[in-house]
Amino acid sequence: MVGPKKVLILDDEMVILDLFNEVFQEAGYEVITTESPAMAVIKAQVADVVVLDLNMNDRNEKLGLDVLVHIWGDKENTTPIIIFSAYANFQETINEIKEIEEIYGQGRKVHACIPKSDGMSLLIETVDKLFGVEAT
Repeated sequence: MVGPKKVLILDDEMVILDLFNEVFQEAGYEVITTESPAMAVIKAQVADVVVLDLNMNDRNEKLGLDVLVHIWGDKENTTPIIIFSAYANFQETINEIKEIEEIYGQGRKVHACIPKSDGMSLLIETVDKLFGVEAT
């Protein structure tokens, strides 16, 4: 028997992680959360999808991009990546992601980039579509 799909969520805000945990579990997913970029890289090996926040501290350093590079450092890892983050400059972030895809992706692309301002429902809908779950 195959269990529920595993969603790994990296965010530096515990309130957000708690909300993600609740909402994704209600949607039928197994949830793995972490505030640690290093743990995200390790846990990505067992996830079916990875949801990354890019801005991981008060200095707005885009540590989530470092996590993406490290996950893709494993050439065998084809886990889909969804970026769910607040963007100071959305187009600049998209350009940075495209550059990382070109250098490290080896044909892999970020599945989706969703601004946090677009809300949790769009994120859930995106994950559902990724796994072929019908909207209810």
